[in-house]
Amino acid sequence: ETTPEATLEAVQHGTPLPGSKHHQLLEASPEFSTSVKMMRAESMLALDSPWPRCQDLPGSACKSPTVDDFVFAVSHGWPYQTHPDPLGDCAAEVRNLLKEALAVHRPLGVAVGFYDFTSVTQRPFLEGQADRTQRQSE
Repeated sequence: ETTPEATLEAVQHGTPLPGSKHHQLLEASPEFSTSVKMMRAESMLALDSPWPRCQDLPGSACKSPTVDDFVFAVSHGWPYQTHPDPLGDCAAEVRNLLKEALAVHRPLGVAVGFYDFTSVTQRPFLEGQADRTQRQSE
């Protein structure tokens, strides 16, 4: 059994735990995969603006990262309260930066990323959208 210290060291140094197929992120926080969805870069690049909420994405758009996957995160201020980028300005910049990162790093596995609006369930912002479930709000 792996100790918490060994897990922390693996995460800090970006190395997988011996025999593990999970990404270091999942080794450090097993709850991560039940509360956060990591979106495939190819799906993120193909999205129309405005980007949909996490719970409105097809399941195929997301993937739990494995040890060979390239994991990235995007964080930026929200100029609007209900949607971070209703006009698609930030999405265009995210797409450009993501393409650059993929060209430079050429991942062995799949590129998957965290973008809060598409990775964590959100409240409705359009008429007819379902609210988050109680479990999603926790």
